[in-house]
Amino acid sequence: MQYAHRATPLAAGCVKSDTVALRRRYDDERHGGEGRRPRRVPRRTATLEPQPMKDRPLIEVAPHRDTICLPRDATVQQACARMREAGASAVLVTDEQSHLLGIFTGRDAICRMLADGRDAATTTLGTVMTAKVEALGPRDRAIDALHLMHDGGFRHVPVIEGGRVRALVLRSDFRALERAQIEVEDTIFATIR
Repeated sequence: MQYAHRATPLAAGCVKSDTVALRRRYDDERHGGEGRRPRRVPRRTATLEPQPMKDRPLIEVAPHRDTICLPRDATVQQACARMREAGASAVLVTDEQSHLLGIFTGRDAICRMLADGRDAATTTLGTVMTAKVEALGPRDRAIDALHLMHDGGFRHVPVIEGGRVRALVLRSDFRALERAQIEVEDTIFATIR
């Protein structure tokens, strides 16, 4: 039997798939009619025991996307345009040899540009970037990067190899279980204190 993909129109021309109804219809036919579907057992939540993932090298977490690097004399407007084009949340500020000088994030755009009333067309990245950037190497453990982000209160860690930028790792690049492990450890340490 063929199933047509049915869509429900929403406001402003958006479309929402009606997959739940299709799934129910498929289950009804597969299991002999209404009410005969097997009872779904809720999935067990993952245990937060130490996993081999903690020993993953950071470069395995680093996605294979292009890292945006700009010179310190580029304007904030240019950086924001590049971030928008790439769907990125940060730009690394580098010199001619690709050595890391700083990072410019969406948070910097709000806190150091908009809040101070600066002009994005004339302000350079060198004046509003975060200059003291915590970075790790590609062979450092992924969990160490997540600890660094959690403890430092930031969401980006550059990966540096041989003094040059290799990648940019975001908090969202990590698996949910790794992020949950950090939260559990934080709770345990807070209890111990």
